[in-house]
Amino acid sequence: MMSRNQQRRLSGYGFINVGLPPASPSETEQDYEEDYTMFLIAGYARYNCPYVWIRSNHDRLVRFSSDDTSEKDFPLQLKTTSTWKDKNIPPWEIIAELVTICTTPSPPNPFAVDFDYFASLPLPEKFLASGAMVSFLKKVLVSRNHSYDKRVRNDLQHISEIHFRALNSLMKEGQLSSVPTPSQHARVPMEQIHPQSPLRKPHPT
Repeated sequence: MMSRNQQRRLSGYGFINVGLPPASPSETEQDYEEDYTMFLIAGYARYNCPYVWIRSNHDRLVRFSSDDTSEKDFPLQLKTTSTWKDKNIPPWEIIAELVTICTTPSPPNPFAVDFDYFASLPLPEKFLASGAMVSFLKKVLVSRNHSYDKRVRNDLQHISEIHFRALNSLMKEGQLSSVPTPSQHARVPMEQIHPQSPLRKPHPT
Protein backbone atom coordinates (compact mmCIF):
# COMPACT_ATOMS: atom_id res chain seq x y z
CA MET A 1 0.00 0.00 0.00
CA MET A 2 1.10 3.57 -0.57
CA SER A 3 2.79 5.40 2.29
CA ARG A 4 1.39 8.63 3.70
CA ASN A 5 4.25 10.66 2.23
CA GLN A 6 3.78 9.17 -1.23
CA GLN A 7 0.05 9.90 -1.13
CA ARG A 8 0.61 13.50 -0.10
CA ARG A 9 3.10 13.96 -2.94
CA LEU A 10 0.80 12.44 -5.58
CA SER A 11 -2.37 14.17 -4.42
CA GLY A 12 -1.03 17.67 -4.95
CA TYR A 13 -2.52 18.62 -1.59
CA GLY A 14 0.39 17.59 0.60
CA PHE A 15 0.75 21.14 1.88
CA ILE A 16 -2.51 20.65 3.78
CA ASN A 17 -1.68 17.04 4.72
CA VAL A 18 -4.16 15.43 2.31
CA GLY A 19 -3.37 12.04 0.80
CA LEU A 20 -5.43 9.93 -1.60
CA PRO A 21 -8.54 8.87 0.30
CA PRO A 22 -11.56 7.32 -1.51
CA ALA A 23 -14.88 9.12 -1.58
CA SER A 24 -16.06 7.19 1.49
CA PRO A 25 -14.28 5.10 4.15
CA SER A 26 -14.22 1.33 3.68
CA GLU A 27 -15.98 0.96 7.02
CA THR A 28 -19.17 2.24 5.39
CA GLU A 29 -19.34 -0.82 3.11
CA GLN A 30 -22.15 -3.22 3.96
CA ASP A 31 -23.42 -6.63 2.87
CA TYR A 32 -20.12 -8.02 1.62
CA GLU A 33 -19.27 -11.71 1.81
CA GLU A 34 -16.45 -12.66 4.15
CA ASP A 35 -15.04 -15.14 1.63
CA TYR A 36 -14.38 -12.41 -0.92
CA THR A 37 -12.29 -9.26 -1.11
CA MET A 38 -13.98 -6.21 -2.57
CA PHE A 39 -12.10 -3.40 -4.32
CA LEU A 40 -12.95 0.12 -5.34
CA ILE A 41 -11.43 1.21 -8.66
CA ALA A 42 -12.03 4.89 -9.23
CA GLY A 43 -10.68 7.70 -11.34
CA TYR A 44 -11.52 10.85 -9.43
CA ALA A 45 -10.96 14.04 -11.41
CA ARG A 46 -9.23 15.50 -8.37
CA TYR A 47 -6.44 12.89 -8.59
CA ASN A 48 -6.20 12.82 -12.41
CA CYS A 49 -5.35 9.13 -12.22
CA PRO A 50 -7.19 5.92 -11.26
CA TYR A 51 -6.43 4.26 -7.95
CA VAL A 52 -7.53 1.06 -6.24
CA TRP A 53 -8.67 0.74 -2.63
CA ILE A 54 -9.44 -2.43 -0.69
CA ARG A 55 -13.00 -2.20 0.63
CA SER A 56 -13.35 -5.42 2.61
CA ASN A 57 -11.29 -8.20 4.18
CA HIS A 58 -8.10 -6.13 4.18
CA ASP A 59 -6.20 -8.66 6.29
CA ARG A 60 -6.19 -11.16 3.45
CA LEU A 61 -3.82 -8.97 1.42
CA VAL A 62 -2.03 -6.45 3.64
CA ARG A 63 -0.57 -6.05 7.09
CA PHE A 64 -0.92 -2.72 8.80
CA SER A 65 1.92 -1.01 10.60
CA SER A 66 -0.33 0.34 13.34
CA ASP A 67 -3.83 0.25 14.77
CA ASP A 68 -4.73 3.40 12.85
CA THR A 69 -7.93 2.49 10.98
CA SER A 70 -7.28 5.22 8.40
CA GLU A 71 -4.64 2.95 6.88
CA LYS A 72 -7.48 0.82 5.51
CA ASP A 73 -8.22 3.62 3.08
CA PHE A 74 -4.72 3.85 1.65
CA PRO A 75 -4.67 3.01 -2.08
CA LEU A 76 -2.78 -0.03 -3.30
CA GLN A 77 0.62 0.33 -4.91
CA LEU A 78 0.03 -1.29 -8.31
CA LYS A 79 2.17 -1.38 -11.44
CA THR A 80 -0.78 -0.43 -13.63
CA THR A 81 -1.85 2.64 -11.69
CA SER A 82 1.78 3.73 -11.12
CA THR A 83 2.46 3.81 -14.88
CA TRP A 84 -0.96 5.14 -15.90
CA LYS A 85 0.30 8.61 -16.77
CA ASP A 86 3.28 7.34 -18.77
CA LYS A 87 1.70 4.44 -20.67
CA ASN A 88 -1.61 3.73 -22.36
CA ILE A 89 -3.02 1.41 -19.68
CA PRO A 90 -6.60 0.22 -20.37
CA PRO A 91 -8.85 -0.29 -17.32
CA TRP A 92 -8.95 -4.07 -17.67
CA GLU A 93 -5.19 -4.24 -17.09
CA ILE A 94 -5.90 -3.09 -13.54
CA ILE A 95 -8.41 -5.93 -13.16
CA ALA A 96 -5.85 -8.42 -14.46
CA GLU A 97 -3.25 -7.24 -11.94
CA LEU A 98 -5.72 -7.50 -9.06
CA VAL A 99 -6.73 -11.02 -10.06
CA THR A 100 -3.06 -12.00 -10.28
CA ILE A 101 -2.04 -10.68 -6.88
CA CYS A 102 -5.16 -11.98 -5.12
CA THR A 103 -4.90 -15.62 -6.17
CA THR A 104 -2.40 -18.37 -5.47
CA PRO A 105 -1.16 -19.71 -7.75
CA SER A 106 -1.64 -16.87 -10.20
CA PRO A 107 -4.18 -17.88 -12.88
CA PRO A 108 -2.78 -18.47 -16.38
CA ASN A 109 -5.61 -16.30 -17.75
CA PRO A 110 -7.11 -13.57 -15.53
CA PHE A 111 -9.99 -13.22 -18.01
CA ALA A 112 -10.97 -16.90 -18.18
CA VAL A 113 -14.64 -17.13 -19.11
CA ASP A 114 -17.12 -19.00 -16.93
CA PHE A 115 -19.01 -20.87 -19.64
CA ASP A 116 -21.33 -22.48 -17.10
CA TYR A 117 -22.64 -18.99 -16.38
CA PHE A 118 -23.61 -18.45 -20.01
CA ALA A 119 -25.17 -21.91 -20.22
CA SER A 120 -27.47 -20.99 -17.32
CA LEU A 121 -28.86 -17.84 -18.98
CA PRO A 122 -32.20 -17.61 -20.79
CA LEU A 123 -31.74 -17.42 -24.55
CA PRO A 124 -32.23 -13.62 -25.02
CA GLU A 125 -29.83 -12.83 -22.16
CA LYS A 126 -27.33 -15.41 -23.42
CA PHE A 127 -27.33 -13.65 -26.80
CA LEU A 128 -26.71 -10.22 -25.26
CA ALA A 129 -24.20 -11.31 -22.61
CA SER A 130 -22.15 -13.43 -24.99
CA GLY A 131 -22.03 -10.58 -27.50
CA ALA A 132 -20.76 -8.23 -24.80
CA MET A 133 -18.11 -10.77 -23.80
CA VAL A 134 -16.99 -11.18 -27.43
CA SER A 135 -16.55 -7.41 -27.67
CA PHE A 136 -14.60 -7.26 -24.41
CA LEU A 137 -12.21 -10.12 -25.21
CA LYS A 138 -11.45 -8.56 -28.60
CA LYS A 139 -10.47 -5.33 -26.84
CA VAL A 140 -8.15 -7.27 -24.53
CA LEU A 141 -6.42 -8.90 -27.50
CA VAL A 142 -5.93 -5.75 -29.58
CA SER A 143 -4.76 -3.58 -26.66
CA ARG A 144 -1.27 -5.15 -26.54
CA ASN A 145 0.49 -8.52 -26.29
CA HIS A 146 -0.12 -10.57 -23.15
CA SER A 147 1.25 -13.88 -21.91
CA TYR A 148 -2.33 -15.18 -21.79
CA ASP A 149 -3.41 -14.13 -25.32
CA LYS A 150 -3.63 -17.71 -26.60
CA ARG A 151 -6.04 -18.64 -23.83
CA VAL A 152 -8.09 -15.51 -24.45
CA ARG A 153 -8.31 -16.39 -28.17
CA ASN A 154 -9.55 -19.87 -27.31
CA ASP A 155 -12.23 -18.44 -25.03
CA LEU A 156 -13.11 -15.86 -27.67
CA GLN A 157 -13.68 -18.56 -30.25
CA HIS A 158 -15.86 -20.55 -27.87
CA ILE A 159 -17.95 -17.60 -26.69
CA SER A 160 -18.38 -16.43 -30.31
CA GLU A 161 -19.84 -19.84 -31.16
CA ILE A 162 -22.21 -19.55 -28.20
CA HIS A 163 -23.25 -16.08 -29.35
CA PHE A 164 -24.04 -17.10 -32.91
CA ARG A 165 -25.82 -20.27 -31.82
CA ALA A 166 -28.00 -18.13 -29.59
CA LEU A 167 -28.66 -15.78 -32.52
CA ASN A 168 -29.68 -18.67 -34.78
CA SER A 169 -31.97 -20.07 -32.09
CA LEU A 170 -33.63 -16.70 -31.58
CA MET A 171 -34.22 -16.35 -35.31
CA LYS A 172 -35.64 -19.89 -35.64
CA GLU A 173 -37.96 -19.38 -32.68
CA GLY A 174 -39.01 -15.92 -33.84
CA GLN A 175 -37.79 -14.33 -30.60
CA LEU A 176 -35.25 -11.91 -32.02
CA SER A 177 -37.68 -9.00 -31.80
CA SER A 178 -38.13 -9.71 -28.07
CA VAL A 179 -34.45 -9.06 -27.33
CA PRO A 180 -34.17 -5.63 -25.65
CA THR A 181 -32.25 -2.92 -27.46
CA PRO A 182 -29.16 -1.44 -25.75
CA SER A 183 -31.21 1.55 -24.52
CA GLN A 184 -33.87 -0.73 -23.06
CA HIS A 185 -31.25 -2.97 -21.52
CA ALA A 186 -29.59 0.02 -19.84
CA ARG A 187 -32.78 0.78 -17.88
CA VAL A 188 -32.64 -2.58 -16.09
CA PRO A 189 -30.59 -2.63 -12.87
CA MET A 190 -27.30 -4.42 -13.45
CA GLU A 191 -27.91 -6.92 -10.64
CA GLN A 192 -31.01 -8.10 -12.52
CA ILE A 193 -29.14 -8.47 -15.81
CA HIS A 194 -25.99 -10.20 -14.57
CA PRO A 195 -26.26 -11.19 -10.91
CA GLN A 196 -23.02 -13.16 -11.27
CA SER A 197 -19.74 -12.44 -12.99
CA PRO A 198 -19.33 -14.04 -16.45
CA LEU A 199 -15.61 -14.36 -15.77
CA ARG A 200 -14.47 -17.52 -14.04
CA LYS A 201 -13.81 -16.99 -10.34
CA PRO A 202 -10.20 -17.90 -9.50
CA HIS A 203 -9.41 -19.59 -6.21
CA PRO A 204 -8.64 -16.85 -3.66
CA THR A 205 -5.59 -16.80 -1.48
